[in-house]
Amino acid sequence: MTAWPENGEENWNTKMAEFVDVEHDADGTHDLSIMGNMKVVTFTKDLSDTDGTNNPKVITDVGFEPGLILFFGSVAGNEASCWGADDGTASKCIYQVSSGTTSAQTARSLRFDTATSANQTGYVTATSSVGFSVTWARSAGGVDPDEPKGTATIIAFCFK
Repeated sequence: MTAWPENGEENWNTKMAEFVDVEHDADGTHDLSIMGNMKVVTFTKDLSDTDGTNNPKVITDVGFEPGLILFFGSVAGNEASCWGADDGTASKCIYQVSSGTTSAQTARSLRFDTATSANQTGYVTATSSVGFSVTWARSAGGVDPDEPKGTATIIAFCFK
């Protein structure tokens, strides 16, 4: 094929397969069986929790044992946010602190800095046939000893 197929053209999916490596059924429709290999779950973390409170956080609504988890999280009313990856043995994240500056960390897939020198970090410490566990560590400090505080909302993209 020499021309990109027009939108709505007959057999568009089949013709697109020549340009893009996408799984297709024999009739040219998308093979959705791969979707069973991915699940999106959402959970929260109270950043004022001490290390022993709700730790580890156990997530059981995945429905399979994840081999890779991508995390996206933020804290309402604060610029603290993070983007991380964890396969149960290696974890890394990029995080934005409350001042808006970004940085990176290894050995942690989640990090929320709501004030200078005050954060909660987490990483996957176990996986199971239905989900995973995140163990958290809190580093209080800065001007306000109650920091870090707030609630982090975390979206986890789980892949088999």
